[in-house]
Amino acid sequence: MSAADTLNEKLAKLASHSRRVGRGTQNGLLIYGRSGTSKTYTVLDTLEKMEVQFTHIKGHMNHEPLFDLLVANPDGVLVLDDISHIMGKTEIVEMLKAALGTEHQKSKRTVSFPSSKRKGKKTKVDYEGGIIFISNYKTGSHEKHKPLLSRCYPVEHDLTDDEMKVLFSLIAKGGYKLEAKGVEYSLSPKQCKETARFVWEKCLELDIEPNCRHLVEIGYKCHIDPDDWDWEELVEDGLREAKKLDSQQAEEEAKHSSGIEILVQCIQEATSKADCRKKWEVATGKKRPTFFRHLKKLSSATMELYEKLDEPEAAELQTKRVSDQQIFRDSVEDTIDILEDQGVTITQSAFISGEESVDDIFLDNLREHPDLWEWFHNLPPVSLQERLEEMKRKQ
Repeated sequence: MSAADTLNEKLAKLASHSRRVGRGTQNGLLIYGRSGTSKTYTVLDTLEKMEVQFTHIKGHMNHEPLFDLLVANPDGVLVLDDISHIMGKTEIVEMLKAALGTEHQKSKRTVSFPSSKRKGKKTKVDYEGGIIFISNYKTGSHEKHKPLLSRCYPVEHDLTDDEMKVLFSLIAKGGYKLEAKGVEYSLSPKQCKETARFVWEKCLELDIEPNCRHLVEIGYKCHIDPDDWDWEELVEDGLREAKKLDSQQAEEEAKHSSGIEILVQCIQEATSKADCRKKWEVATGKKRPTFFRHLKKLSSATMELYEKLDEPEAAELQTKRVSDQQIFRDSVEDTIDILEDQGVTITQSAFISGEESVDDIFLDNLREHPDLWEWFHNLPPVSLQERLEEMKRKQ
C-alpha cells in the first residue's frame, strides 16, 4: 500500500471510532500519538458531520465548570484535548470516572457534585453522552490517570514521515483562509504548496519531526502576514523556537514522571509521613511544596497507603517490614560470601530448594530488592557440574 492509502486508512479508523462515541455505543475513547497528526481535526470534523452536540475543551478547567457542562449536555460528547493539563486535579478525575461508568454501565451514569457547594444548583446528572480524550501520550504522567483511561477504548494514531508528507499535500490543496478583526487573509493552493515544501525541508534540516501545527501555526500564519519581514526567515525562526520548547517540555515531563515514581517508592519504604517526605526530598533534591504537589497526583490506592503511615499499627508493621527486608538481604549476602569462600560456582539453584511454597517466599522477598533481583536473574540456572550429574542420572 502507498503512503496515501495507509494515511487514508488511519484517518478513516479514527473517524469510525469517533462515530461510535457519537452514537453512544462506546462511552470513552482515548486517542494518543505524536502532536500535529490531525487527531483533533478528524474527531471534530467527524462529530460535526454527524450533527452530534459536542463540547471541545483544551487547556485548564476546574471541576465545577466541568460538571455544569455535563448538566447542560447530558447526552452530548465531551472532547478533552491535551489531557495532561485538564486532569491535574483529583476531583476532575473522579468526576470523569463517574461519567464514563464501568463496562456494565452502557446507558445512564449518575455523576454527583457536593450539594454544600452548589447553593441551589443541580447536584446530580444522569449522563448518557461520551468522552473523547486526545493526548500526545498514552496515559499521561499522572499515576491517577490509569484507572480513568482504562475505561476508554485506546487508539494509537501516529503517522510515518511519508504519511505526514502526504497529509501536508492534502492540506495545501485546499488553500488557507484566516479572518482576523474583520479582515480576511488568504493563501492560494500554490502558495500553500510552496509553504508546505519549505516547512518540510526546514524541519528535516533542523532535525524536527514535521507536523501539521508547524505547517499551519508557523508556516501559513507567517506567510499570510509577514509584516516587514521575509516569511521564510520568520518560519525558520519559529521552527527553531518550537524545537527548544518541545525539548524543555519533554525534559519537564521526564522529571515529573520520575518524581512520582520516587514518591510511590518512598511511601512503600517510609515509617511515617515525615520520614516519607524526608526520603523524597533527599532522593529528588526538591522541597516541601513540590512534594505536596506530587502527592495530589497519586492514585487513591497509593494515597490510602500514605494516609496510614502515621497510624501506630501501620508504623509498627512498616518498621518490622524494613527490618525483615534487611535480615533477608543479610542472609543472601552471607550465603554469597560462603559460596565464594568455598570456591563454588554461584547459580540460581544454590538458592532454590525445589519446594514450591518455600521458593515462592524467597522470590517474593527477592523482588523487594531490585539490585538482588537483577543479580539473581543474571546467574546461570545451574552449574556445569550439576548439568553433567543430571545427564549421568538420565543415562
